[in-house]
Amino acid sequence: MSETTYVGDGTITTDLDGERGGRRAYSYIIRANGWEYIGNDLELGPTEEQSPVEVLADFLRASSEQSDLEHVFPEHVRAWAAENYDDLSILAADKN
Repeated sequence: MSETTYVGDGTITTDLDGERGGRRAYSYIIRANGWEYIGNDLELGPTEEQSPVEVLADFLRASSEQSDLEHVFPEHVRAWAAENYDDLSILAADKN
């Protein structure tokens, strides 16, 4: 099941890939400004209730402001996340 959410001038799409080690595994595509970034490293615990888009928004937001997380996404993705920080914060807050 695929889910697409608009964030600023871009989109985040997540898709359930199955399970890895008892956790739900998701792939995702972030598209903005003529580029796309594809990942398949998003995992949620079996009892987690938040959507993968909300969790990914939280990771993107955190990576845009914390230097110890700069290895998580490439520079252009972190720059986009910084530009769309408020939208990502609202989306991430939905999980609380």
